[in-house]
Amino acid sequence: MQNLSGIKALKHLSMIANTTVTDLGIQKFVSSVPDIESMNVSFCISLSDGAFKNIAYSCRKLTVLGLAGCTLVGICSKNSRTDLKQLLSMLILSRLAT
Repeated sequence: MQNLSGIKALKHLSMIANTTVTDLGIQKFVSSVPDIESMNVSFCISLSDGAFKNIAYSCRKLTVLGLAGCTLVGICSKNSRTDLKQLLSMLILSRLAT
């Protein structure tokens, strides 16, 4: 993740099933690439709700977010539909604020 954080012009990133990705790594990464438009972190099993909150707040141009198989994330559980709606609202509102 540290190697990617210097690429400010990055628009698309896929890290499917990357077991080394952490919440802290996502936090540092998304703060350095505010113009990213799509990110796929499906099956990055170390990520939790904190990572996705950082993505929602930092990535104002994000239109695609792949998070299938992220089992530590409450928004992926069947009982957490409200959390998913809140994340989508954060993504929408963060884009409206610009």
